[in-house]
Amino acid sequence: MLNWFTARKETDPADSMDRIKPVHPAVLISFFFLLLTLAFAHLPYTPTALFDLKIYTQAGRDILSAEGLYGSTSRYFNPPWVAAFFIPLSFIPLNYAQGILSASSFIILLYILHKWQVQPTKVLFCVISPPMMSLLYYGQIDILVLGAVLFSSRWYLLAAITKLQVAAGLILNIRRKEWVPALGIGAAFLSLSFLVSGLWPLSLIGQWSPVTTTWNLWRNIYPWPVLIGGVLIGLAYYFDEPRLNLAASPFFLPYTAIHSLIGTWIVACALLSTRKTFLLWAAFWLAVIYRGFQIQ
Repeated sequence: MLNWFTARKETDPADSMDRIKPVHPAVLISFFFLLLTLAFAHLPYTPTALFDLKIYTQAGRDILSAEGLYGSTSRYFNPPWVAAFFIPLSFIPLNYAQGILSASSFIILLYILHKWQVQPTKVLFCVISPPMMSLLYYGQIDILVLGAVLFSSRWYLLAAITKLQVAAGLILNIRRKEWVPALGIGAAFLSLSFLVSGLWPLSLIGQWSPVTTTWNLWRNIYPWPVLIGGVLIGLAYYFDEPRLNLAASPFFLPYTAIHSLIGTWIVACALLSTRKTFLLWAAFWLAVIYRGFQIQ
């Protein structure tokens, strides 16, 4: 009887559970990424959806052709390396490209919020916010650019020149000892882009400009937003809170769409209390609705 009990004890399910190895975080993240990709890829979209993603995937095809990225009829305004990033996505169905882009944006957002120790309730306010909804709907890259904050500050300069209205303020957060590597990375990307696309910044001069479009938040009021950006940078210095430099980024450029406020909104969620975040979140949505912004 004692032998039988000992044998049962050795094969007890509880003991077996103790010997099971935990799943590696990379496996869980990959599984979560796959689920998100499939979910976003099969969402119903209206004809105006994925407007920006269509431009990016077309740029991914154009950079491989002789037509080039820039011209009087082009609506592509980003550096050539963004187009190169979209080369793989330009050869798959658009809805799956959107799924991959949205899943990547969602996971990077959660990583940033986790790094900044944002409370779970405020995470919800970040996800269900006008900038995030706009970003996912139109297929924008703003969160991918903000992902630079997860790495060393030597990547901040590259993030800034990739999309100024999202990450220009990160230049002020580059550590003194990392300025040389930051300049090296920026120079390397710019040099390669000049080899591929020539002096592409000059090509942007003759292109169609989005500054006068209805989705430009600063249309008819620029340069007044610069004052807000200056105040945020001053507060960053006064309170020794470098994240406010990032929050100031959208206010210095004459063109900013609502999705480009995602960095400012993330910083607000990280620094404000839950109650203040909720009030600001509600006011944000009311302002967006009043202005006539529609996700359609």
